[in-house]
Parts: sequence; structure tokens; C-alpha cells
Amino acid sequence: MGTMSEAETFEQRDGERLLFHYRIERELADRLRHSSRSERTGGLYSEVYDELFRRVSDHPQHRKSSHSARTGQVGRSIATLEPWIARDGVFLEIGAGDAALSLEMAGRMRRVIALDVAELANQSAIEAPGFEFVLSNGVDLPFEDASIDLVYSNQLMEHLHPDDAQEQLESIHRILRPGGRYVFATPNRLDGPHDISGRWCATATGFHLREYTYGELARLLRQAGFSRLTAIVVVSGRIFHLPVPLMRLAEWAASIGGKTFSRSRIMQCLLRIQIAAQKA
Repeated sequence: MGTMSEAETFEQRDGERLLFHYRIERELADRLRHSSRSERTGGLYSEVYDELFRRVSDHPQHRKSSHSARTGQVGRSIATLEPWIARDGVFLEIGAGDAALSLEMAGRMRRVIALDVAELANQSAIEAPGFEFVLSNGVDLPFEDASIDLVYSNQLMEHLHPDDAQEQLESIHRILRPGGRYVFATPNRLDGPHDISGRWCATATGFHLREYTYGELARLLRQAGFSRLTAIVVVSGRIFHLPVPLMRLAEWAASIGGKTFSRSRIMQCLLRIQIAAQKA
């Protein structure tokens, strides 16, 4: 669940290897799509990802991003979170991956928790002051009610079974303190698919178990109990906080204009979903 564009990384391989990857990923993704909750909480998320990385030897996950690229990604995430960073607060990153962002946040907030379905490769990072790593089954959030100030995820929602996505939003709302926020980024279904299946399918059939629109996410967040939703839009490096209904208008324009229009530079800025959801 990395931050590098999957479309970019897939293009680095030839068509035969891409098709090989896609067939395996679709097989494993179908196991997740048709699984029960008990199977998923029993470790199925970790199992299928581990199997994918084992069977696809040239998967982009095996190639590390350059230090400068990763630093840039972390910097952009920090800039997005800046309005809600508080020195005495508690931060949780869901789907932390290499925990580079969480480790950077450890110097900015009192307590930082990185949660992921896979063990942290850099075990020495666990010793960083104020930093804690938690291994997850991909569904449950093992934290007390009203114990977290700021929750963040990047490219996570689309990897969850739709039933788990709704449950996770409800759990995030539960663990946030009043006034706390969940900030997350996820690709927009209208200019997708954004997983490897985009080369062959009109809808995601790989490990993006479901891609969403602003409208769909707004409904899910309201159902989970969130009271205030703000879209975070980045244009030429500048960050704007806009009403979600405005983004739904952009989605309406994209649905009429088609794929070419939705993939124009300005529409890409508007369609890339980033939301800050506040608990009352």
C-alpha cells in the first residue's frame, strides 16, 4: 500500500510480466472479495499480500524508492497534516508501511503509533522516542475510545473489503477524541482503475477491492458519525481546504467529460481524494 503511483511503477515492466502480475493479483484479490470476516481477521490480508510478493518477483514493492523521493512524499504528507499537528497530541497512521511518516511525526507529537498488517522491516525504529509499532489483522483497531487526536492513512481505503472499510471508519470515529480528525487519501473511481487491472478492465479487479468517489465516501463518513468533512486539494504545491459538495460538482463534470477530460491536469488535482473528517 505504498505512496508511489501504481500506474507509474507498472509501466516499468513489459506487457507479459504485467499480465502475469495481474492474473496472480486478481486471483488473490478474489479470495479477499469472497472471504468471510473471520477469515480476514484471522490474517488473510497479510497472507495474500505475502503470497503476491513471493510469486511476483519483480513486484514494485521489491524496489525501494530513492531516499529523495521518499523524503518528498513524507514532506507532502506533513504539509497536509500541518493544521492538526499538536505537540501534546497522539497520532495514529494506519497502513504505515515503512513508517517513514510516523517516525517524522514522532518529533512533532507526544505519542505516535504506526499500524500495519506486516512487520516493520526497520526494527530499530521501534526504539525511537514516543514511537510505537502495532501489528494489525487489517480490520481491528486495538485502541481505547477517545484516545487519539489525529489519524492518517494514504492509499488504504481502496485495499479494504467494503464491509471492513465501513467498520474501520466507525472504529476510527470511536478512537478519536472529540474534535479529532481522520485525514486520508485514496484514488477516485472516476479516473480509475488505479491498480494493475486498469490496463484491462473498466473497474478495479486487483487489490483495489473498491475505489470510491467523494460522494460515496461522504455518505460512509456521515454514517460512521463524522460531522464535518473538508476536501484537501493541492494545486501547484498550494494546499486548499474546500467543501466536499464542490468536489462532487467536479466529479459530475468528470462523469460527463469522460476519461480524457477527467485525466487532464486540473481535473487530476480536483479528483484526487483527500478528506479531513472531524469528530464532533
